[in-house]
Amino acid sequence: FLFVVFMSMACDADAVYASCVRLARALDSSEASVVLIRHGESLANVSNVVCSLMHNGIKPEYSLSPKGKQQAHESGAVFAKTLPAAHHVLIYTSPFSRATATAEIFGHACAKSASASGAVEQPHVVEWLRERCFGEDAELKPSNEPYERYWRHDAADPFTPPPEGGVGRESVGEVALRTASGFTELLDRIGATTIGTSVVLVAHGDTLSTLAAVLAFCQREESERTIQAFTDALRAHRSHGL
Repeated sequence: FLFVVFMSMACDADAVYASCVRLARALDSSEASVVLIRHGESLANVSNVVCSLMHNGIKPEYSLSPKGKQQAHESGAVFAKTLPAAHHVLIYTSPFSRATATAEIFGHACAKSASASGAVEQPHVVEWLRERCFGEDAELKPSNEPYERYWRHDAADPFTPPPEGGVGRESVGEVALRTASGFTELLDRIGATTIGTSVVLVAHGDTLSTLAAVLAFCQREESERTIQAFTDALRAHRSHGL
């Protein structure tokens, strides 16, 4: 795994918007179904601490709690029941241990289904699904206050990070840019194989609520995909509740 330090600065709203428009066009031409899975309860959740830096997130001590493992298994078993015969399942996961464990357990439970037997690939780790970084100052500290502060700021200005938090903090716009760009590249790569395919993305609450907001924007009619509509979607990303 690679530990990356992310600088904190305003992102280019036009660049983020353009990236999401490209994703919308890729989705328009794709036959794949998209499934978003938040990781199960983690040991960081149990301790009520922020764990958003890569070098901590990949550690086993911040993986899943016993309850989280059960949640991942149940999710995979339930999802498998929805699959038609010969359906292909591609799983992509954040590098963080709580996400990779969820992806592995989910995939194993899904593969045990008769209808999905042999059609579920091993999870692929992709960096663009990592946790939103809440900054070095918040790392391994109580989680309620940083999250609420970020979400208030997101609603006011999704393209800059909050002024507090220290090195590495990400705006929701930065998360939208990396997830939209990564997902577009993924769809371009698997484009010819998407009929009868589910693409399962396993990640984190803010990463997935941002991506859900982007996907909701992508489902609009092309004439309605304006930069103002996009900005409003990012401001309200927490309404998706992941």
